[in-house]
Amino acid sequence: MAKSPTHEAFMVTGEDEKGQNGFWTRIGAGWQHGKGDGITVLLDAYPVNGKIVLRKRESKSDGR
Repeated sequence: MAKSPTHEAFMVTGEDEKGQNGFWTRIGAGWQHGKGDGITVLLDAYPVNGKIVLRKRESKSDGR
């Protein structure tokens, strides 16, 4: 696994009928496998009761 996560996991709830305006809660992180053929996901939330979205992690200017 890479030292820093390559993806962030969010639980999305409260979307309208068009799938917009949802409330996004960060619930974990993901690390892309060395060969690029998969992602290991660690979740920090229980229970998860919405849609889970994995997004490529953006680099932070504050060093996080």
